[in-house]
Amino acid sequence: MNHWGPAVVVCLLASPLAAHAQSASLFVSVSAGVNVMPHENEETRFAGSAAPEEVGQVSTSTGPALVGAIGRDLRKGLRMQIEVSYRANRIKGDSRLTGEDLGSATERKYGGMVNGLYDLHRSRITPYVGGGVGGQFVHEPNTVSSSGGIEVSVEGGTKIAFAYQLLAGAAFAIRDGLAVIADYHFLDLVGSRTFKGTATIPGAGSLAFTDRSSHDQNHSVVVGIRCAFGG
Repeated sequence: MNHWGPAVVVCLLASPLAAHAQSASLFVSVSAGVNVMPHENEETRFAGSAAPEEVGQVSTSTGPALVGAIGRDLRKGLRMQIEVSYRANRIKGDSRLTGEDLGSATERKYGGMVNGLYDLHRSRITPYVGGGVGGQFVHEPNTVSSSGGIEVSVEGGTKIAFAYQLLAGAAFAIRDGLAVIADYHFLDLVGSRTFKGTATIPGAGSLAFTDRSSHDQNHSVVVGIRCAFGG
């Protein structure tokens, strides 16, 4: 069974309830797709330094995205929903370094958003737009890289960040209370997250530094189902 198979069963069982109502007031949805994270900025600052020593960008591979939501129809095309999501992108490299030994290092994001949505018109195919705010937990992996004999080790961890998103999509009605949905999400994490690291330099020993990540922007395309319940 695919990612949203259980939700399909629930919707099929519940949709007869929605058929008895003039308009549905509650809905749940679940979607799966891909997430693209173009790049993430990194600043390295050694202990006692007043300015960043190096500024670079981390590149990642396309990864999975999972989104679930529960919401309420407010009438006149307006809807509110609470969304939970998960995204993961494997780290491919860092523009500041060569000879990376990143292995299967992956950045993972999960958290919740409160969204407002507006249906542009309601028919068998209903396009909509919206936006939301919330928080995302960001897990950065431990990484070890080397360049020119210098070995750099960064201690990962999980940080929380304020986030906002813009989204657009369309619902394709299958039957009363059940629709296929296709969404695009632009998710932006505000501010930066700081991690500790050490640089081992031949002849100089180990130097402590901080590594600050920022510009964490995500483009997700997901497809799923939405089940509406009559109110």
